[in-house]
Amino acid sequence: MEIIALSFFAIFLSSAIRFLIGFEFGLLAFWTNRATAIYSLYEGIHLFLAGRLAPLSMFPSWVEKTAAWLPFYGTVGFPVELLTGKLELGSSEIFHNFAIQLIWLIVLLVMFVHVETRDEEVWRCGRMREERCDSDQILTTI
Repeated sequence: MEIIALSFFAIFLSSAIRFLIGFEFGLLAFWTNRATAIYSLYEGIHLFLAGRLAPLSMFPSWVEKTAAWLPFYGTVGFPVELLTGKLELGSSEIFHNFAIQLIWLIVLLVMFVHVETRDEEVWRCGRMREERCDSDQILTTI
């Protein structure tokens, strides 16, 4: 029962991390017309480093170690390995992965709060950029 509770907590943290990363990529749409392409690149990297395409143990050890410190593994690999019982209950690896998830969540929340406190300024700058792009597009089509 304890493993299920820990798994749900890991899934909750991973969902929050994925939401905040998606939010940050959504903000890129204010400044670039390539936000979707950049997000697709992120998703491609996520396929490998989260263990979605193949388990991280199949990659070289330096890739596995690097991926463990990035948010990718914590969003998919860690919750899956926890739920399937690959990680032993009470091991330091579980604590380590929860700590990494919490660190990434805090970093992303700080970025989120920073943007939200400057919401009007970000929105104004984004709108000015959009209007400038629209006028450039109109001039090039004439």
